[in-house]
Order: sequence, then C-alpha cells, then structure tokens
Amino acid sequence: MGRDVLVVDDDPLITRMLARVLKGHHTVRFAAGPSDALVAVEQRVPDVLLCDFLVEGGTAAELLRQVKRRWPAVRCVLHTASRPERWAPLVAERIVDQVVPKPSSIHEILAALSA
Repeated sequence: MGRDVLVVDDDPLITRMLARVLKGHHTVRFAAGPSDALVAVEQRVPDVLLCDFLVEGGTAAELLRQVKRRWPAVRCVLHTASRPERWAPLVAERIVDQVVPKPSSIHEILAALSA
C-alpha cells in the first residue's frame, strides 16, 4: 500500500470523503485536533501529515511546528480554505511542504500525498 497518512481535520464531511478516497491508496488514520494528532504521531510516525489549518481549538500552526521539529522527514501538507496570509509564514519557515487549497479535487490531494 502507499504511504502512512495522518489526516487532521475536525469536519466530519471532509474526513468521511478522505476516508473513502484515500483508503484504497494509502494507510490512513484520522485525528480531530492537534492534541489527538500529536498522540497519533508519537504512537506511529506517519509519512505524511495532511492537516487543515483551522482545527479544534484554533490553528494547526504549533502542531505542524512540533511535528517538523521532532520528525523532520514527515511531509506536512496543508489542506485548507484559510486565507494565505494566515498560513504563509509556515511555508516560509519550511514547516509546510505543500498547500492544497479547499475545495480541491481528489487528484490534487492524491498528487500531494504521493509527491
């Protein structure tokens, strides 16, 4: 199977859609927020962290920084509808490897995970 992907998104519609689409291509786990995601990463480090910017309790900025600092090989992909000025510093700091804007096609998401 493809990569080990941890999806961090608190929208049940998005997670159900991603579950249906990605499970045929990758090993997929889900977390609703940063604290759950950090626990999941500590249990098994994923190849890719596919993360919404606005998550339960605020933004995913600190989660992404922690993951990249502790596990620099994890590919961090931001899947978000947030305005670029909110997450652009994460790209400039090389915390986020790629941004896939919402809405996005399944092909765009699969390409980002496979890059």
